[in-house]
Amino acid sequence: MANKEQPDRRSFAALKQAVTKFDNNPFWNIPWFHHVVLMQKVKDLNARRWYMEQTLANGWSRNVLVM
Repeated sequence: MANKEQPDRRSFAALKQAVTKFDNNPFWNIPWFHHVVLMQKVKDLNARRWYMEQTLANGWSRNVLVM
C-alpha cells in the first residue's frame, strides 16, 4: 500500500513528461500579443510556427513581428 504522504514516482515522471512537452513547444512560450500579430499576418501554419521559433531564438519583440 502506498504512503499517502509521499507522491508516487510515476506521478513525477508523468508530470516531468508533460512539462517537457510544453517547454519544447513555442506556442506556450511566446506572449499572447505575439500570437495575435502572427494570426493576423501569417496565414500558413508552418510559417507561423517558424516565426514562433525565431521569436524565441532571437528574442523578437512584437514590434519586430509587426514590421
